[in-house]
Amino acid sequence: GGESEARLVGNVCTDNGWNGIAFGDRARGAAYRNECSRNGLRGIHVSWRAEPTLEGNLCNENAGSG
Repeated sequence: GGESEARLVGNVCTDNGWNGIAFGDRARGAAYRNECSRNGLRGIHVSWRAEPTLEGNLCNENAGSG
């Protein structure tokens, strides 16, 4: 379990209580040209053994990092 390959393209993730986008466990997938701002934690969060491809994302004004 825990393996996914979501492809997120051109989303706007703002004002979420936690992260805008999150990749966890052993997720691979990709996030391209997304905008993540004003989220309660991070714009894009990568944890555990996740290995997503991240390209051209804009992350700003999040309470935590990117």
